[in-house]
Amino acid sequence: MAIVLGFFSGLMIYIMAAVHLPAEPSILNWFRDYNTLIFIGPWTLSTLSLLFRSKDARDALKRGFLLGAVLWLLMIPVYQKVAQSISTDSTTPPMFLIPLFLAIVCLGGFVLMHRAPLASKS
Repeated sequence: MAIVLGFFSGLMIYIMAAVHLPAEPSILNWFRDYNTLIFIGPWTLSTLSLLFRSKDARDALKRGFLLGAVLWLLMIPVYQKVAQSISTDSTTPPMFLIPLFLAIVCLGGFVLMHRAPLASKS
C-alpha cells in the first residue's frame, strides 16, 4: 500500500518540477536526461517515509493522507501557473480551489483513520 501511495506523491512532485522549471534549453536537456531520477527519487523517499516505524497499514494510510494534504497544498501554485497560461484574458479562474478541496479531503481521511477504532485481534 505504501508503494502505491508513494507512487502518487512521486508523480505529483514530478509534475511540480516539470511545470516550475524555466524553459531554457540547458535546463530542459537536464530535465530530459534525469527525468526518471526526478520521478523515482521522490517515489522512493515518500514510500520509505510512509513505511518508517509503521506498525500496520493504518499507520501508513494516516501518513499517506497527511502527505497527500501537504502535496495538494503545494500544488496550488502549479494550478495557478497552468490557469494563467491557459487564460487569454486578464481574469484567471480560481484554480486554487481544486487542490484546496483535495487537501481538505485528505485531511478528512486522516481524521477518519485517526478516530477509527482498532480492529480486534481475536
